[in-house]
Amino acid sequence: MFVLRTLRGLLALLWLGVPMPAVAEPVRPVARDVLVLVGSDTLRPLVEAWAGGFRSEHSGVSVTIDSQGSGTAPEALTAGRSQLAPMSRPMTASEIEAFEEAQGYAPVAIVVAYDAIAIYVHENNPIRGLTLDQLADIFSAESAESGDTIKQWGDLVYGTLAGRSIKIVGRDPESGTTHLFRDRVLGGGGFRSELARYSSSADVVRAVEQDVAAIGYSSLGHRTDQVQPIALAAREGEPYVNYFVPNLADDPDRVALFTYVLSGHYPLSRPLYLYVNKPPGRPLPPSVEDFLRSALSAQGQQIVADHDYVPLPEPMRFEQLHKLRSDDAPGWWTRLREWLS
Repeated sequence: MFVLRTLRGLLALLWLGVPMPAVAEPVRPVARDVLVLVGSDTLRPLVEAWAGGFRSEHSGVSVTIDSQGSGTAPEALTAGRSQLAPMSRPMTASEIEAFEEAQGYAPVAIVVAYDAIAIYVHENNPIRGLTLDQLADIFSAESAESGDTIKQWGDLVYGTLAGRSIKIVGRDPESGTTHLFRDRVLGGGGFRSELARYSSSADVVRAVEQDVAAIGYSSLGHRTDQVQPIALAAREGEPYVNYFVPNLADDPDRVALFTYVLSGHYPLSRPLYLYVNKPPGRPLPPSVEDFLRSALSAQGQQIVADHDYVPLPEPMRFEQLHKLRSDDAPGWWTRLREWLS
């Protein structure tokens, strides 16, 4: 009888429009998306700046950055330990093959900025330019073995520095900067045993700041007032080219200022990448796509300029954005660059 009276009472409440008491739902933890980036130290200032803005707009996403060098990026992306792989060099054929074997398709390379490997000397060093062959004779183990090595500043300059031995500094083996320098300057050969290796681009620059006899290679984004980048010539008899256009030094348009980098006329120019695991015909995870779109946005490219890297020209920026939503053939900007090269 009690049950019947209770049921009648509930029906009456519903008939009169009285709201029923809420039934407490079990509390579930809020799912937190995790975005991990493993790779380049050169890209670290950009990635950290992009991540700062991204976190403020995506409070439900945790962003972790591990910047031990481009060499760590492919394996982490292949194994699924990262969602984005910052690299200051392109993946090698073997790295792409390993990814394809694991995933069944190739990774997608998104160009997010341009950079150059600058050759830095102390601000008081009088040298202004070197050929790539001279640079190889300074850094190369093969040149040292053949007796063609340049170990004294007196072989290159006059004055008080002439009697000093050249101190060579550079990045660790995992660095994409080292990988590209070795390929383009040393022809894939080894470094002299005297090379002082540093784990970060900033440390290389600091080492040159502290020793007037030092010379080192590092990203243009790490330049300070205590060092100077020197012009490079691809070979003897060709023009020496700075990574910037000297008569545009005060031009706020960084695309114009760094025309020699974007065109490849500066011998150690390079694109900077965020590699991503994007199955053909399928969308990216929302947090990954949002991060990439943020980096490629006008605001994201302003961050590139603010950190002394080279922002993408508009046609290239739109082409990289296009990669996020389709696997179409390369656009006209890429085809033009390939034809010019």
